[in-house]
Amino acid sequence: TPPAMATTMMAAPATAVALRAVRGRGLAALGTNSRQPVFLRRCIGSTTCAAASTQAGSIHHVSSSSSHQMPMIQQQPFSRAYLSTQPKTAEEPSAEEVAELGERIAKVSGRTPSILKSLPENFTPGLALSALQTESAGGAFVRLTDFRDLAQSSRAGHKRDARSILTALKDFKRCNSFLVDTRGARVAMEGMLRSMIPLNNEEYGSPTAVDKINASLYVLDAFSDTDTGLYYAAKTEYVEINMNLLLESVKEANLKLPAGFGEESGEDDEDGPEEEVDEDEDGSEHDEASAELARRVLHATRDTMAALIRRGSNPERDMSKRRSR
Repeated sequence: TPPAMATTMMAAPATAVALRAVRGRGLAALGTNSRQPVFLRRCIGSTTCAAASTQAGSIHHVSSSSSHQMPMIQQQPFSRAYLSTQPKTAEEPSAEEVAELGERIAKVSGRTPSILKSLPENFTPGLALSALQTESAGGAFVRLTDFRDLAQSSRAGHKRDARSILTALKDFKRCNSFLVDTRGARVAMEGMLRSMIPLNNEEYGSPTAVDKINASLYVLDAFSDTDTGLYYAAKTEYVEINMNLLLESVKEANLKLPAGFGEESGEDDEDGPEEEVDEDEDGSEHDEASAELARRVLHATRDTMAALIRRGSNPERDMSKRRSR
């Protein structure tokens, strides 16, 4: 074997042994001198280092007859030692640990925890609204996360929860300069729609088409109301979801406007002729209720389209500053 090849073959196992020793002893073996690892590598690579020669000779003695297979044999201890030192995958933290970590971060960052943390786990929107109104009294700002938690806590079939969400939108915008964002608008509209649709109808059992119409009208009226702030924050696709539900429910309920509706006025149904209803006929009250519901659907559709057109058109953008004012 040439001297250069023998030196290289002896240096490789010596390097593996030294690395295993350093990994086994940890950082304490390296000491406080920052130049010690460099010196260790120089000793391993040097042919005059006695320790490296001794370790290399002991390992090289295993297969002295077949020197061309030495590199493959000597790579196995190094690979096993390297794999044994790989860090283990950390276990996922529990919910309690995550909550405790969040509290610590809040204390360090100086941000006070939410008032909703003091409420029971399954709090209602009314309870959350009362707590937020008490905390934000005097014009203090309301967090967007607190409002989203309030809207997400709405229960299915509880109309009081939908009214609490609508009250929160109006009250926070008027008293606390609250500007709802896109996520908050989506959560609010979903929460109101979920709470307005009853789980069971007293007469028919399952929710009827009229129940769905009333729920859609409630959400669309909240959207077109400028006091809530939904008309600029809610995306058009959220409005289309309610409009599609309203359209399907109107077809299912077979609602129709009274005869001669809006023929004279063209716009307002109050000035137009009304259908003469015979009080002696059966189902006259039902027809009146259906006609009134059809009027509400028409007005809600007009107001929703007007709100979408108003926010879609921005004439001030192309005007000069004086005309814009």
